[in-house]
Amino acid sequence: MDISPEASVGPFTSPKWKFRAGLFLVAVLCPGVCWGALVINELFPDPDGSDGGREFVELLNTGPDREPLAGVRLQFGNGAEGASWVTRWTGDADSWLEPSARFLIVDRNWLGEPPGESEVYLGLQNGPDALRLIRDDLVLDMVGYGPLTDPDMMEGEPADIAPGRSLARRPDGHDSGNNKLDFVLADPTPGQINFFPYALAVVAWELDPPSLDRVGEQVRFTFRIRNSGTEIFPVGTILLRVAGKDLASLLDRLPPDQERLISWSFRPEVAGLVPLEILVPLPTDSDSLAIVPASLQVGPGNLILNEALSVPQGGQGEWVELTVPGSRPVDLAGHMLRDEDGNWRALPDIRLEPGSFLVLVQDSVALAAWHRDNAANGGTSACAIDLAISRQRALGGWPSLNNSPPADRTFADRLYLAGPTGDVIDHLTFGSPGSLVYGFSDPGVSLERVAPAPRNPGSSNWAPCTAQAGSTPGCLNSVASFGEISLGLRVEPRILDAEKGVTTVHFLFTLAADHAGWELRVFDLWGGLVRDLGGENLGPGPRDLLWDGRNDQGLAAGPGGYVVLLESLDEMNHRLAREKVLMVIR
Repeated sequence: MDISPEASVGPFTSPKWKFRAGLFLVAVLCPGVCWGALVINELFPDPDGSDGGREFVELLNTGPDREPLAGVRLQFGNGAEGASWVTRWTGDADSWLEPSARFLIVDRNWLGEPPGESEVYLGLQNGPDALRLIRDDLVLDMVGYGPLTDPDMMEGEPADIAPGRSLARRPDGHDSGNNKLDFVLADPTPGQINFFPYALAVVAWELDPPSLDRVGEQVRFTFRIRNSGTEIFPVGTILLRVAGKDLASLLDRLPPDQERLISWSFRPEVAGLVPLEILVPLPTDSDSLAIVPASLQVGPGNLILNEALSVPQGGQGEWVELTVPGSRPVDLAGHMLRDEDGNWRALPDIRLEPGSFLVLVQDSVALAAWHRDNAANGGTSACAIDLAISRQRALGGWPSLNNSPPADRTFADRLYLAGPTGDVIDHLTFGSPGSLVYGFSDPGVSLERVAPAPRNPGSSNWAPCTAQAGSTPGCLNSVASFGEISLGLRVEPRILDAEKGVTTVHFLFTLAADHAGWELRVFDLWGGLVRDLGGENLGPGPRDLLWDGRNDQGLAAGPGGYVVLLESLDEMNHRLAREKVLMVIR
């Protein structure tokens, strides 16, 4: 997917780059402006918000020799008053500026980084105004900006200005005698180089598909780069590094400010959130430009999409169900959800326990009414225990899933789930009515995830719901493959009654041959975690656990019903099977 401007990446540059300044002759006597070694290289007259403490002016020595700052003055001119100059800074008598060095003059009470060499009241206005640099009566440099018309306050034409952007020479130190041509709007870089000769910006990128539910599936990574440097990138190799393997492609000749589209297709061989690192060897250095614009989720992450209803029936409303497939709870702060055409929406700031569900709903009242109607007709009785450990939340600004493909794409809509880093950790694509793998089932029938990780290579991990009610929001999926594996979970005795001498109960179960470990928890009927009995990964075989009816704080749990949730795990801590039983404390 093309990333939004807020999430765009770049520029990135080599830390080994060395500045190569142009050489300029200094006239001893000249009328008007004398082009000398000292120039105004960058100025920041219009910061976002208050200007105080944020304005700066950067000087640069473009010559081959050290330059004295004694007698040098920085002056401000108000364009509304004509060429009347006020001195803002004067160089110290014993100050010198080395070749290619910068001198940073910052506003009083400077709030930025790095600290300036001199802190004064700058009082720059937002145009039409001007700055000039003079030594004695000789003008070394002058910069007019904004809608300035006085020819005595600028070189050639005035530079453009915009809020939050600095005026920076491109390339550094270049002075053609025309402010409009020499200065460009840029991100402020006080005390640092404005533009590197070799720099690239990633304008947009796309992963197709956006995530993979298993290792070995093919994915195509495409990104668009722009040459944001000042030199031409020659033809050369560009590498995509994935899990330690380098995939080569060709970078065509790329002049400054032009763009190229580059793609790779590959099959990841490792699971997890895999960084995609781009390496571009520099033409004149053994170093390389490097950036990680994206990461690819391979296999299930710590939070997954589990079920979705995109074509509701009877006013039920659309909804999306999430679950935690691993053995650790997940804090949802920073996680986001969106569809293909919508904006990212933050998930509720809650903690989701393993094996529990979060149902994000378009209309919570309508979904509650649907639950009541189906419960009255016996349609949801099979998942009554599951509902005890589920949550439902209305999601503000619901994405409104499309039901048919628009003209500009082959699928109707797509759900994206992103983690706190902004990387997509799961997705679900909807096609057109009648399709099963990528598409919609019949109205009122949801798409369900078969398992956290697919069991069979090449098979879809999604299928239409087979439950009588057409969907299972907040309940175990009707098509879940792990539901076919019996762990034989039972509670003996089923009732903990201290008055009758029953002070402990046994949780009994058996792990199958391909199961590595287990996790067991006890919930109340409202989904609250009462006791986490932990787990282990000692392999298959029978287990016998004891519980004394106390919660995680060591206090006795009150009378009532409790849900015992058991999950078996593979060696990667992915859920293979789970079972629940109901027990009672009196």
